[in-house]
Amino acid sequence: TAIVVNVPPARTAVVAKTDRVDITQRVDTGNVQLSVDPAIVGPNTVSVRYTDGTGQPINVANSMSVEFSQPSAGLEPITRQVPASEPGVFVIQGNELSIPGTWTITIAVRTGDFTEQRTSFEVPVRR
Repeated sequence: TAIVVNVPPARTAVVAKTDRVDITQRVDTGNVQLSVDPAIVGPNTVSVRYTDGTGQPINVANSMSVEFSQPSAGLEPITRQVPASEPGVFVIQGNELSIPGTWTITIAVRTGDFTEQRTSFEVPVRR
C-alpha cells in the first residue's frame, strides 16, 4: 500500500484543474463571476454567479442570455438562453468554444422592464 500512497496523481487531473478560467467583474448589482471549465476546445461548462459585496448570491433574473463570439476569427455571436439553476447562478454546458483563441463571452440579464445589464469577458481557449 505504501507504493499506491506515494504515486502522484494522473496528469489529466492536474491539467483539468489548471485550465479553468475564472474572471470576476464589478457590476451595478454587485459582482459577476464567470467560470469556464476546462477552457479548451470542445465541451465546456460555463458558470455565471452574481453576488453581493459579502459573496452572497443575488437573484438578478430567472434567465439570461449568453453570447459566444470570436471576432478575430470572424465568428459572429452564438446566443444561448440559460435559466437560473438557483438564485443568481446560471450554468450552460456545450460545444460553443469550437476553435482556440480569445473568445468574447457576453452575458445579458434583464434588470427591469426596459433595462438590460450586459457584461463581457475575454476568455482564452486552448487546444
